[in-house]
Amino acid sequence: MTALVLGGGGFVGRPLVQELRAAGARVVTTSRAGTVSADHARCDITDPASIRGALETHWPAVVVNLATVARGTAEAMVATNVVGTVHLLDAVREVVPSCRVVLFGSAAEYGDLPPGTASAAESDVCAPRSIYGVTKLTATRLALAAAARWNLRVTVVRPFNVVGAGCPTHLLVGAVIERMLAAWGGGEPLTVSVGRTDTHRDFIAVDDLARAVAALIDCADTTGIVNVCSGHPVGISAVLDAVARVAGRDVTWRPDPSLVRIDEPAVSVGDPARLAALTGYVPRTSLDQALAATWAHAYATFQTAGKHRS
Repeated sequence: MTALVLGGGGFVGRPLVQELRAAGARVVTTSRAGTVSADHARCDITDPASIRGALETHWPAVVVNLATVARGTAEAMVATNVVGTVHLLDAVREVVPSCRVVLFGSAAEYGDLPPGTASAAESDVCAPRSIYGVTKLTATRLALAAAARWNLRVTVVRPFNVVGAGCPTHLLVGAVIERMLAAWGGGEPLTVSVGRTDTHRDFIAVDDLARAVAALIDCADTTGIVNVCSGHPVGISAVLDAVARVAGRDVTWRPDPSLVRIDEPAVSVGDPARLAALTGYVPRTSLDQALAATWAHAYATFQTAGKHRS
């Protein structure tokens, strides 16, 4: 099996590529630049000809789309998250219509949980609060409509809050660790600015996410939306304390109104029942283990950068 992974060199892409290769797949990653080789292609999801070229060169049995814009202008998010998804599906329809397509959605598609609801299921009504969430939900709806119209096999993975080595700074844990390291040379305690600490989130380790997606790919007939999550809400204040603990530092968390996002839901928790029913999937990595891996990678990168500067 050949799997074409758009954005395969990123935070989620790297462990997913490892999982797929371990399962025996030939994996071709893509990026907008880089050296073209047997296992790497240039592909820009905003360029239909570029997508068709990658498909016609490698004839994949599975395409996984991790190309996304989570921060920046609304125009950039729409161009990649929405229009890029349409370009990809259209190219698959024309070149390899039997190909399996796995798209990455987001927990941001759900928005606030309805009153009295403990977790978000795939069939729940979505009411995203952020521009990013709106673009991802639009892409999901377009993808499912295209799949029905063109008889394509499309699965939309909706991961919740992902943590692990290489966690980007646009995600909560990555942003907090970046601020901790910026204050690292100071005395005890570190003083680190944070936004809201009264919210609750559902966290999933990036390695567990990769295993879940690989398991879904192995389920040949699986289509539609599938949450990838733990199903357990964790208070952000508890997460902050855990990050300080794995860092081995005393931290004072200073509320900063400028870091509060008005589009942030108070509670974001997913229902993992469909994923478990399809694959038997159970997370292997605890939140503490995932946070420790996140910290260790970030701190090692921080030390290396310091040595280079000196």
